[in-house]
Amino acid sequence: MPVGEDQLQHLELCRRIARRFNSRFGPYFAEPQALLSDAPRIMSLADPLKKMSKSQGDKHIIRLMEPEESLWEKIRTAVTDGGPRLEKMSPGVQNLFVLLRLVSPARVYEELMTSYGNGALRYDVLKKTLLEHMLEALHPIRERRKKLTEEDAKSTLEQGAKRARAIAQETLREVRTRVGLSASPTCLSLSQ
Repeated sequence: MPVGEDQLQHLELCRRIARRFNSRFGPYFAEPQALLSDAPRIMSLADPLKKMSKSQGDKHIIRLMEPEESLWEKIRTAVTDGGPRLEKMSPGVQNLFVLLRLVSPARVYEELMTSYGNGALRYDVLKKTLLEHMLEALHPIRERRKKLTEEDAKSTLEQGAKRARAIAQETLREVRTRVGLSASPTCLSLSQ
């Protein structure tokens, strides 16, 4: 299951519940395993010591449909470091490189990382390169979104809900049978 580092404790709770149920009533639930990406925790551009989060405010997030000007303003003003090159990469610069690694070809990332290592990297170049590749990565998503109508979205959500409801009802029926509860108590109904 794809998750961020901050969701691992929730996944562990699910794993414990599945393990406990399976040990008491026979194997039924698969134990979920974490699938972390190359960037399991994306940090805020405005405060690279905090996780990117809507609860921190708009300057701490990047929206998929965000206008280019707004995205550039967030990247342009992203925290880097203010002095001479430090022995260790600052959290702000490290965050920009994490984002760049996610959206750019490996050679672009490696070239800029080499430039940083040589002490020749200009942060405005790093930021402009990040913007360029981020816009390129977001382009297909944005184009697809432009083509979706409200009816398309509503239909997709309704179909998904219908499938999820059918799966949940079957799971609930099987769980009830395994634990010895009656087949359809009204208090546990999943109907609309």
